[in-house]
Amino acid sequence: MGLADFMKGGEHEAAASEIMNMDISTELSAPLVAKHLVYQAAGGYDKVCEARGKPESIEKAQEMMSLFWTAFLAKFIENGVKIDNEAEVKSEAERLSKQVLIDSGEYQS
Repeated sequence: MGLADFMKGGEHEAAASEIMNMDISTELSAPLVAKHLVYQAAGGYDKVCEARGKPESIEKAQEMMSLFWTAFLAKFIENGVKIDNEAEVKSEAERLSKQVLIDSGEYQS
């Protein structure tokens, strides 16, 4: 089971679904965006792990997750999505990434 599979049916997937169904002119809250970004990042993380193997440490795994969610955030901003607090999104996405990696059993704190 991959990280994205672990997250299915939870609050991250719900956030992703909510964002995908919103009007682009709606200003999005930082926690909602962070959950969506981490959910999307998990798919990329799983593909890399499948091709290259799982990172040896939680720090490396977090770094990989950060690369993915940062790219998704940049795409949001590029497409004109309004986010209420970008710094809060980054902080929350970083925290959620680590928590998901731990909660999934992939790594220990």
